[in-house]
Amino acid sequence: AVKIDENTGKLIGNAIDKDLNEYEEHPVSHVKFDGFQIPCFDEAKKMVLEASLRSDKILVVGWDVAVSDKGPVIIEGNRRPGFDLVQVLSGGKMDIINDVLKCVNEK
Repeated sequence: AVKIDENTGKLIGNAIDKDLNEYEEHPVSHVKFDGFQIPCFDEAKKMVLEASLRSDKILVVGWDVAVSDKGPVIIEGNRRPGFDLVQVLSGGKMDIINDVLKCVNEK
């Protein structure tokens, strides 16, 4: 996982895995994470926002998205997103998770 600027689609800082190993670059492709621009970011963001409105019974989804040569595609939606990594990336803060839980509890 790596932080992302929600407005620009640029990655921020290093990546971290579930074992808390930190990576400056992808271990296979050697692409540096910090500053990397996600291709088709606006299109991908629009796609998952539209998909999230398909059902009012599903309150939280973690979307797996790939970028193909034809643009972004949804691989799957997970009913249990990786909140553990979100919390680690935010320095242990619970604000993102608390915001999600607040929205869920309002439903």
